[in-house]
Amino acid sequence: MSLADRLNISGVIAPNLVPNSYADPQYQMPRLRVGSIGWTQVSAITDATIATALTNAGAVSCLVAPPVASGYTDALVEPFVYDTIAIGQYAAAQFYVYVAPGSGLNARDEISKTAVFFADQDGATAQITPDIISAVSANLFKVRATYRFTAQRPRRVSMGVRQTSAVSTFYVFGFFLACSGQPIRDILESPSRDTGFNERVDGNARNIAFNPYGDTTQQLLPLFGTDSAWTPVANLPTAVQMISQLGAKAALPAMRVESGYTDALVNVNLDGVKAGEYVAVEFSVYVNADSGVDPASVLGACRAFFWLESGGFTQVVATIKSKVSANVYVMQASYQYTQNATRVYLGARNTFQNADLYVFNFFAASSATPILNITKGLVRDPQLASWVNGLIVNPYPPLLAVNTPITGAEDLILLPDQVFAHPTAPLILQCNQLLMNWTADTGKFLDWSIRGTAVSGQPYSYETSRTLEIDPAKTGTSVRISFHNRQKPAQWSSRDMSILRGPASVSASKRIALIGDSLTNRGQVARLSTLLTAAGVTVSQIGTMSQAEGGNGEGRESWAAAHFVGKRTLLGSTRINISSDNPSSTEKNPFLFEATEAQKTANPAMCFLNTGAVSELSYADTQTGTFYTFDYRRYLDAQGFADPDIVSIALAWNDQAIGQTPDAYIAQINYMVSQIKVACPNARIAIAPYCVTTQSRAVWNATVSQYVRNVIGAFKGRQAEKLHIIPSWGIMPADTAWSSDGSSITRDAMTGSYVDTHNDGIHWDTWGRQYMAYNCLYPFYIWACAQ
Repeated sequence: MSLADRLNISGVIAPNLVPNSYADPQYQMPRLRVGSIGWTQVSAITDATIATALTNAGAVSCLVAPPVASGYTDALVEPFVYDTIAIGQYAAAQFYVYVAPGSGLNARDEISKTAVFFADQDGATAQITPDIISAVSANLFKVRATYRFTAQRPRRVSMGVRQTSAVSTFYVFGFFLACSGQPIRDILESPSRDTGFNERVDGNARNIAFNPYGDTTQQLLPLFGTDSAWTPVANLPTAVQMISQLGAKAALPAMRVESGYTDALVNVNLDGVKAGEYVAVEFSVYVNADSGVDPASVLGACRAFFWLESGGFTQVVATIKSKVSANVYVMQASYQYTQNATRVYLGARNTFQNADLYVFNFFAASSATPILNITKGLVRDPQLASWVNGLIVNPYPPLLAVNTPITGAEDLILLPDQVFAHPTAPLILQCNQLLMNWTADTGKFLDWSIRGTAVSGQPYSYETSRTLEIDPAKTGTSVRISFHNRQKPAQWSSRDMSILRGPASVSASKRIALIGDSLTNRGQVARLSTLLTAAGVTVSQIGTMSQAEGGNGEGRESWAAAHFVGKRTLLGSTRINISSDNPSSTEKNPFLFEATEAQKTANPAMCFLNTGAVSELSYADTQTGTFYTFDYRRYLDAQGFADPDIVSIALAWNDQAIGQTPDAYIAQINYMVSQIKVACPNARIAIAPYCVTTQSRAVWNATVSQYVRNVIGAFKGRQAEKLHIIPSWGIMPADTAWSSDGSSITRDAMTGSYVDTHNDGIHWDTWGRQYMAYNCLYPFYIWACAQ
């Protein structure tokens, strides 16, 4: 490796960017930070030793920072860098400091009062104490600080001394700044061209308004207010379309008013314009006035609003710079800021009843000297990077509605602390269905992962964006499910849980009770019983309803939890009567019995009248009348059923359809579970809220996901009470379990492919019924049979 290569690895030598580094007053002086101490010519310093040292080092003027009694005083030069340094580049600031230390102090130690402030366009500032590069003498030092702008575009660099000493004096001079895409090893102390020289000589200042002609295919200048909107030339009145000959792509209409005013104003950012500097604006206007009205008479509507850092503004009425035609004028306005600037609004505020104004071709410029003309060069949009990034990152609506419906909802994972896996097959989780909100772009920016440790001790990890396959042989039984939202780079959401797996075969006799709605009724009892029987279990089914595909259970078409507990006694417009008939029907409720005094006292909100009302009053609402309650013990006794060993409750869809709130839903589920436990303390009970189809995501977002969250909150960690959760919402595939079973197919004769429908979007097809029984119910039931 050559010496040159070795030096380049450690950094480059970069050219200086600060003009007049030694502050010769014959030329434009380096820019000072607002509030900084002003320049002192070295020839005016009375201490001959200090003056000689500074002169020998090249200084013509310097910043003298005397001792302060309290607080601090700035002696800082502040060159702007937003046109010079880009994100990712390095900046180095270098200067000389002569220290006259107070009694008993060491000059080198006092160098800690020097500082460099690297500020970005968002106002964030990194303050760095520079390093001593060389000691020219016992009191004179060359110092340097470097920084890399990694997050935002640079704005400015301030360098010098922030004086806090009560006894030492600092003389700061010889300011140099450099930038590079590589680390900077040294700054070439060479003269730099003054970029503002031409402005001071000929009065020209370059345009700082991006996209001045209003090209609607590009990022447009932001507007003040909502009165007007960028309108392409082709959509303007025919006569006005002639402005395209002047380069305009779009204009802002300011239409006539009967009272008040209409604004057509663009917003130009003046970030970095300091007190004492000049800002000039220029724009064109087409006047469409009524017959007999002189267009020039309404030009008083053209104006500019120069906003100050303090929050106020100065309004300047624009003057005519030139008349292009009978209807088109070029307008101009200028202002010297007395405070730091923030922005300028320019265009028209139309208060006239007899003229429409169309404003176009916007330009603005700033300078330390009066501006005679604005050069019409194009300028890079300072918001271009954020605009482009916004197009890339947000091509869809926001991933999740922030804090809706639950605070922090977008960061939650809907999984219980225990999940059951099939004895011989992996568990498949549908990642996006574990979220509280499903949106049009669900999963576009989420990276899901699972991690665990196999019995052998081998760590396991897998990442995906759609489905997670969990095989306990690989992951072990303690796993962590996580997702990383790319729109939140520094954050992960996680859920720790245990995987339970029953044996492949069990020799046992078990009584099972399935409670639910139409999804339970349609094949779940028969299919689950077949699977359990094949595994060696002797199955007895408990229920008063003859279920579709065979078997007995309590899957009741169109029922919600509110029907089971007696809050609802109508099914549509049909009365549901209290009845212990067996076989039962959806118009009969075998679970309701007259509430005892003890039941009314213990659970007044779950003891209801039975009048046929849309929503029955409870004992908590009124104490008048006969009240009934869900009593599983009396249900079993009335039917002559033996106590079940295993019970599952699967409800959700009909609950949201009748408008049950999440709080009401979980209260009713809790009551059903508590009454079953009172009746059958040894029974294992699982709650299994269903998922919905992707096309019904609005239902999931509004209500069902909150049902699920409440179920997790109510039953997590209660395994010792033999209470469990089956996460069927995260196991059933929301896109593939709802075909028409061949009844609604349009097939292409050539390719054999076909288009199908999602039937009613509620009830699973034949394949989906088996998926639910095999992957959701059976893993829990076979495990419970072995306990």
